[in-house]
Amino acid sequence: MILVLLSACSRGGSGETGRAIDDLVAKYQASSDASRYRPGDVIQFGRDGNAARYQASGWSVPEDGFTWALGNRSILSIPLEMPFQKEVLATIRAWPLLMPPQLQAQTVQVSANGIQVGVWTMTGRGMQQQTFRIPKIALRSARELTLVLDLPQAASPKSVGYNDDPRVLSVAFVEIQLKQ
Repeated sequence: MILVLLSACSRGGSGETGRAIDDLVAKYQASSDASRYRPGDVIQFGRDGNAARYQASGWSVPEDGFTWALGNRSILSIPLEMPFQKEVLATIRAWPLLMPPQLQAQTVQVSANGIQVGVWTMTGRGMQQQTFRIPKIALRSARELTLVLDLPQAASPKSVGYNDDPRVLSVAFVEIQLKQ
């Protein structure tokens, strides 16, 4: 709406003001296009990654090369460059917060646009990878993909005797990639 008004103003504007509004509209449209996901792109978490533009809620501060899921639910809202035409494979690379015997596993329940697409139980330490199939019905010609990650075993490192970190954490996400 604002872009439409600004564009209309620039057509009626003169000189510097019209050009300034045109520049502002072009910059906004370019940044909006840049945040749209293209199949095969990697969503990279961490300080130097691009995941922040997709993180709707439930994420901690990005760290070097990863971002912790914060609390029992983390959500990614991914605007799509174009709707997916068939099922999608979502590959996630991450590692769990484990502290045996108090915390022996982390479970990630993955939903795509309201449809559960898989459950991942992480029991080993270190980097892990899992691929989920997102059926076409979950995509329904959508212009946005909402991934909900439910994390029922999230706990603070402090509560399990690991360190003094009070944040409720579960899984450190490194990257997600969607392919058709």
